Amino acid sequence: MISEENAASTEETNASMQELNATFAMISESANKLQTIATDLTSTISYFST
Repeated sequence: MISEENAASTEETNASMQELNATFAMISESANKLQTIATDLTSTISYFST
């Protein structure tokens, strides 16, 4: 039936979107950590260049 196919498709889409959201959350967290590392590195380089 079409309604069952639509329901299955909707569930698949929902699962894919949840996975995508989790992936973006991990990317965001990694970017924040990278920003912290870059800031620390900049501070360290400044210490040695003064």
